[in-house]
Amino acid sequence: MEAKSERAPIKKNSGTLKVTTPSDREVAMTRVFDAPRHLVFKAWTTPEHMMRWWGPQGFTCLSCAIDLRVGGTWRLAMRSPAGVEDRQRGVFREIVEPERIVFTYAFEDFAERGRARTAGLLRPFLRQTSFQRIH
Repeated sequence: MEAKSERAPIKKNSGTLKVTTPSDREVAMTRVFDAPRHLVFKAWTTPEHMMRWWGPQGFTCLSCAIDLRVGGTWRLAMRSPAGVEDRQRGVFREIVEPERIVFTYAFEDFAERGRARTAGLLRPFLRQTSFQRIH
């Protein structure tokens, strides 16, 4: 599944972001979203949704392809305000809808930046969803 479009206006969330280091090799980012868990899961697993929020502010998401299955791949391309294009890709290692997504993450054009394993944990939090991304 691939989508192409321009980035949507600024995304809305509850304004919370907590960054911790659970170990000397991990960084955890936790944010609470004003949305139910199944919608936050879709935002991470549907190209049309992912293109609306992925990347730093000011960047444009050019394309996104997601093969949502264990062993399936994802690929995303974006452009900076200066016109520099950047592509990222990975492989899904574990998918438990709507609770957990585990995938690899790498920059296509900069192999020296390395590769990471990312786990996304979605937890209900009152009428919101707590999403924790661990690298």
